[in-house]
Amino acid sequence: MRELKDYLDDIESRLDAEQEDNILDQWDQYVNGRWQEPYFMPRREKSKTRIEWPEININDCLESDEIMAIDQFATVSHNLSWGFGGLLSVRPNFGVGTLPSLFGAPPFIMPREMNTLPNVKELPGGIDAIKDVVGGDIPDLNGGHGAGVFRMAELYNDIYKQYPLISKYIRTDHPDCQGPMDVSELLWGSDIFLALYDNTDLVHSLLGKVSETYKAFLGKWFDLMPKKDSMNAFFGNGYLGAICIRDDSAMNLSPHMYKEFILPYDSALLKHFKGGAIHSCGRVDHFISFLAEIPDLHGFNLSQPEYNDMELVFQNTADRALPLIGLQEKAALAAHSGGRDLKGFVSLEQNSSV
Repeated sequence: MRELKDYLDDIESRLDAEQEDNILDQWDQYVNGRWQEPYFMPRREKSKTRIEWPEININDCLESDEIMAIDQFATVSHNLSWGFGGLLSVRPNFGVGTLPSLFGAPPFIMPREMNTLPNVKELPGGIDAIKDVVGGDIPDLNGGHGAGVFRMAELYNDIYKQYPLISKYIRTDHPDCQGPMDVSELLWGSDIFLALYDNTDLVHSLLGKVSETYKAFLGKWFDLMPKKDSMNAFFGNGYLGAICIRDDSAMNLSPHMYKEFILPYDSALLKHFKGGAIHSCGRVDHFISFLAEIPDLHGFNLSQPEYNDMELVFQNTADRALPLIGLQEKAALAAHSGGRDLKGFVSLEQNSSV
């Protein structure tokens, strides 16, 4: 493997200011509701690498900040090589356990052959441990993966000082902090779903504590890494605002429980950070009608359109001027070819072939 500088030099030499400005202008039109075509999928001219980029195992990234940076910029190189038109970005890549790790959730490093981001195990001690979390202060923001996240912010800032085109055209996504319910589930384990019925007050107290920690942690992140402009990116997919909340736990909750245990906490975070997006895995059509009612929600991403009634999804996103970002190409084109008006509010996933 070469030195980090060699890979950064390669990226810097391949960025074309005129083309990148054009890409940013197109994304600005899309996120602000001014895109005139049925769906959105910008393209770059392909810019091939001049060096060989390494295949890096995720576990190695956890051991070295520079290796993590190389791995992140490798994605940028891939997007330039293939001409994908997403917003170019890197991030501190510690996985879904980032925020739970601050509370002392034991880390779980995946077997090397899986090449998958780490996770955490639930807090030992059951409900007593949850009561300790609720009764305590916000955890040390440098605990768990926190120190690594902030080191990566410092490393990226050092890079941006040396590379003007990288600094201008590559943005730094915030770390994956999931969402209040996802983090609470990781801390408590699957027993939290019984507690939704049996210990409602404690669940709300935990969601509140997690939300406070989310605000403090990402507040420190944005102090170190201010936003470049009005947009942020979720795996290259642009949206207005600062944060992307993950709501994978929502697939397990009824609409009533979503409205009680997820909606108010997500809404409060989006208001605090002046807007953002929400991502959900799995089934979403049982709660999607609530989304367009969130004043500060400016984008929604779902992973599995095949699990959902997509007409219902379109009715509650595109038809209500809520951008549906990064939709799988097959689902978007099937809807379009079938006569469904996507109204310029649907962007295709960044590895699409169109």
